[in-house]
Amino acid sequence: MEEKSFYLIIFALYSACMMDPMEEDNINVQNIEQMLEDVASGKGPYIDSEEIVDACEYLYNCQRFDDVDIMTSYGMSLHPDSADIQIIRTKMLIDTDRMKEAVLSIDTLQQTQSENPDFNIICGWFNLKQHKVRVALNYFNKAVELDNDELGLDFEIGLNLNQFGYHKEAIKFLKHFQKSHPDDPECMFETAYALEKVGQREKSALLYEELLDKKPFYETAWYNLGILYNNVDEYDKALMAYDTAVTINPEYADPYFNMGNTYVTLARYEEAINCYTDYAVLCDPDHLYPVYQNIGECWWEMGNMELARRFYHKALEMQPDRVDIMYGYALCCIETDMNTTAIEWLSKAIEMEPDNSDLNFAKAQAYYSTSQKSKALDELMEGLKKDPEVILAWHEALKLYVDQNGDDSAFTFIEKNGKKYGTKQAFRFIQAYVIYKFGQSKETVIKILDKIAQKDNQTIYNAAEDEDLRSMLKDEDIASMLLQHNIIITDPTL
Repeated sequence: MEEKSFYLIIFALYSACMMDPMEEDNINVQNIEQMLEDVASGKGPYIDSEEIVDACEYLYNCQRFDDVDIMTSYGMSLHPDSADIQIIRTKMLIDTDRMKEAVLSIDTLQQTQSENPDFNIICGWFNLKQHKVRVALNYFNKAVELDNDELGLDFEIGLNLNQFGYHKEAIKFLKHFQKSHPDDPECMFETAYALEKVGQREKSALLYEELLDKKPFYETAWYNLGILYNNVDEYDKALMAYDTAVTINPEYADPYFNMGNTYVTLARYEEAINCYTDYAVLCDPDHLYPVYQNIGECWWEMGNMELARRFYHKALEMQPDRVDIMYGYALCCIETDMNTTAIEWLSKAIEMEPDNSDLNFAKAQAYYSTSQKSKALDELMEGLKKDPEVILAWHEALKLYVDQNGDDSAFTFIEKNGKKYGTKQAFRFIQAYVIYKFGQSKETVIKILDKIAQKDNQTIYNAAEDEDLRSMLKDEDIASMLLQHNIIITDPTL
């Protein structure tokens, strides 16, 4: 389960642009809306360039890019030499991926604005969006040099580098900003986030804690601190941090979801369901499907297959093409004797992910539950073509083959598949099991298992999950050989 990051929300608030958000009490929003209406209707009056810039900045920070397009086009018609209007328009073109138009605009600005920090910012942003990081950094460094800390562009640069995943580069700009703004909470937040992403979790935690000492009601910092603790398996601290975030802001949805995930990790499924339910009340209805899926998983783990199936079905109604949801729903159907439905969904899922062996193994189980043993065997073998190291699937295939063809056919099964799978450890284990079960040389069995144990002891442990295979491994002579490889087989039911 993925942790839901607050970072994208922070980025949206600052916008992909490089400007500071404008406070609505510094502008007349009603006048801007009237101005926009007049311009859009073709009745636009003469408007001073500064007014147009203010209006465009407001619309830009609200991410109303269509309106920015209208207003900057009109502004350029009135004030063709206004670099400020053209810069805003260029940012809008970049943000809306109108790169060909942006190139032309940048070329025009280059002639007069090469020493303008804002121009260098948009050139950096243009190259960053095309993942030309070195070129972007050159422009960003020049912008900071020209800015001389007047606009705090290094913070905005660091924030955007973070958003694109260049966290190491982001830290440099954020720390530069922090020197002159040591108590800026957003910079501390972004730096802590970047430090976590580059693996410096201790420094990240310390910075979050320092931030929270200064701003104890900063719920998003508590939330990100919870994610950090969760990622280093400090689950109690993670739960405390998430709980603090929602105590500060009970309508803050995301911590409830992550808290639910943490409770699942701790196998505290009822508490997880309560958290997912709280999240469901607050989240966007279009994002409910992972909630239903996770609640379904919780009911599955608690053994209530009927409720598990119902919640998986809710998730499937919202996302009918998600293979993971189809798979979970099909497993619930198998457990509730709805095997025909399970087969239908698994068939669809296999069409979408033909290399996913788990789907074939589940479909085999559904066929077996409806006594279609021949089809079950076919699905098992189809799955083993994709993943031949699944020891338990080999055992099930062997049992079905012998059930249909008699005990003597066990060696035929081995011979039939030996040429294709003879080098696979799971198949070699089944070969040893057939020799052991049908009374041939135990010495040969021990030799085969000894070689398997030397190369891949996980195959041994995987086989021990099955009662029949485990009984062979607990044979006194075989167990003695395995002990030499530090492999001890225990009964998982004890």
